[in-house]
Amino acid sequence: MTEGFTVYPTRLASAGEQAVEVEYRGKTCSFTVTVEQPEETIDGIGVLTLPTRTSYAVGEELDFSGLSIRVYTNNGHRDVYTGLECNPRSFDKAGSHAVTVSYGGKTCTFNVVIKAEVKPVSLAVEKLPTKTEYTVGDSLDVSGLTLKETDNTNTVKDITEGFDYAPKKLNKAGQQEIIVTYGQLSCSFKVTVKEKNAAAPSTPPSDEPQPSQEPDIAPPIEQDGGGSVAKTVMVVILIVAIFALAGSLVYMIVVKRRDDLTEKNSTDTGDKSDDEEFNFFDSFKKK
Repeated sequence: MTEGFTVYPTRLASAGEQAVEVEYRGKTCSFTVTVEQPEETIDGIGVLTLPTRTSYAVGEELDFSGLSIRVYTNNGHRDVYTGLECNPRSFDKAGSHAVTVSYGGKTCTFNVVIKAEVKPVSLAVEKLPTKTEYTVGDSLDVSGLTLKETDNTNTVKDITEGFDYAPKKLNKAGQQEIIVTYGQLSCSFKVTVKEKNAAAPSTPPSDEPQPSQEPDIAPPIEQDGGGSVAKTVMVVILIVAIFALAGSLVYMIVVKRRDDLTEKNSTDTGDKSDDEEFNFFDSFKKK
């Protein structure tokens, strides 16, 4: 029987011993064949996955970790993750550059970006410190100082901390230069330093008479005429008081004399006592 049956598989995809089944009217049988692997021919390769890192600085060595390729052959394709040769391994110029991958006599490429190394090229004072005037012996205060740094890509950034400066103590009067350093660059600004107690300038001797150095004394305040009037009033009051006191003494004497005479006359007759009392002051005058 040479026909009317079916055979499986119809394509032998793998090398080695392989069973072939034959079916005819619901009945099966099998036999074994030997499949030989033909010599592989690589038709081409392509990048399957890029490296993890694709951006570098100028002169930096490339890292191909994560790179894989797909190999296309006369038998189909397969993926390769190791044994890949890549060139070049570094670049000395900035820009986008192609890296060549070689495998089995075939090549493919992928691109990496090479960035120029950023280097500061200049430093300048953008804003002066808040305080720029000092006295000898003061410490420098850089609060408010802002620097301007420019790199080789013309990128400008403000610097407000992380810098150093000298001198930190101001011991010399006059305009003093302050040197500010940041990284490898430096710039400067000036502050004014004054003496603690500036002495008054000496005056050369002169033949002309110099004004007196004695302290000014305020002239005595002249009193108006009210003082004399007050004194006069006080004298008048004193004289009146003396006369009043003398009058009081005289009155006391008179009253005492009268009482004595009244007591003496009380022993006489009533008519005579009236005459005596009536003439009391006259008798006092006689005595």
